Amino acid sequence: MGLEHIKQKSNKSYYSCLVLSIFAILIAIFSFLHQNNTTSRFVNEDSRVFDRAKRTKTLRVGYGPFPPYTIIGPNLSDPTQALSGFCIDMVNYIAEQQEPKWKVDWIPVSWETLRADIYSGKIDFVANAIYKTVPRAAEFSYTKPFTYIGVGVALIRKGDLRFKNFTDLNNPSVTISLAEGWVITGYARERLPKANLLIKPISGQTDLLFQDLIAERADVVLTDIPVAVNIYKEHPGTIEVLWLENPPITVEAGFSTRKGESGIIEFLNTCISAMEADGTLDVFDKKWQAPGLYLKKEFRAGDGLKDMLE
Repeated sequence: MGLEHIKQKSNKSYYSCLVLSIFAILIAIFSFLHQNNTTSRFVNEDSRVFDRAKRTKTLRVGYGPFPPYTIIGPNLSDPTQALSGFCIDMVNYIAEQQEPKWKVDWIPVSWETLRADIYSGKIDFVANAIYKTVPRAAEFSYTKPFTYIGVGVALIRKGDLRFKNFTDLNNPSVTISLAEGWVITGYARERLPKANLLIKPISGQTDLLFQDLIAERADVVLTDIPVAVNIYKEHPGTIEVLWLENPPITVEAGFSTRKGESGIIEFLNTCISAMEADGTLDVFDKKWQAPGLYLKKEFRAGDGLKDMLE
């Protein structure tokens, strides 16, 4: 009986080890397959926006008001009639150049909820002059810049001669009106610690900044060049704009999408480069009188052309 008991116990131990070994092997196989599947999924997701756009021949494009890059007209029931501007022309041109032509679905986004809109999956990218900054670099992917924007120009009441340089604003007696969340607001917090900063959420209503100036609640409004130019045109003869030729900050501006979308970014970068080279962006710039800045490009003749040009 004792020997039989030992044999039974040994068999049980053998089968237990066998089951555990098989179980361990199955876990290893599952982990390997799961890892490969996860890697494959990320690789596929990396180009999912462009693949979908190419397959459906449709670009889902987010937009928000920022004249003259995006102008929203009164006919909101028909986005194709309501929208115009520099960036609208860029996207329409890109779609029209495909063979066959692609469709553009225009989807409104909010600047206050831009991250949520971009990551919602409803849009492929946002077509506007979106500023590239260090904090935003962790959140979004950007195309190459199609323009540069001057930031930190000052709106003052006409005839105010107190401010020659940006550093003149760093004074406790100076009140500056600023929009919450804007690039210049963070810059002013760092560079103008002595000034009285009047910071407010404006939700795209840039005229609120102008009202602070006219009502003398503020001595200065700091903003970017496109906003300053629009306010100046809407209220001629009442204000002046300082440092248009030499703004305190210059930022790159391009289209934006969520992280990891290399396919659509590569596609848009190629389109932007082509439009730069063939003069299409110059046409849009003249058409919309865009207040951006552009790098000067200089070409030299290749050795194969020198003899012909001399």
